[in-house]
Amino acid sequence: MIVKNARGHAYHEIGEPLHEAPEHVAFVPLERLSTDQRDAFESTGVDADLAVWPEVGSRMTVNLLDEEAMVGGWITVEPGRYRYSIDWSGAVTVKTVIWEYLATETRWER
Repeated sequence: MIVKNARGHAYHEIGEPLHEAPEHVAFVPLERLSTDQRDAFESTGVDADLAVWPEVGSRMTVNLLDEEAMVGGWITVEPGRYRYSIDWSGAVTVKTVIWEYLATETRWER
């Protein structure tokens, strides 16, 4: 389920079809992360000075230009229930948080 959701987010937001298996898949309850681990997880790599912009016309381009669509690099589907972020600057990394309890991270190297 984690990989399937991550593939869907990558394709939907940045138009990147990822058919191969990811190099990294991890999941852990947020409360089990140390402060440093939590800070690293919450950082998304998406900021105003992007070195690599997503494809023109992709949903992610629209989200980056809309200040209300992304808060801190995260797209909130439903507050307190589901949010996700995508970093495409090197590898494609999709992070999700489910019910503000379960943190997931899936990464495909390019």
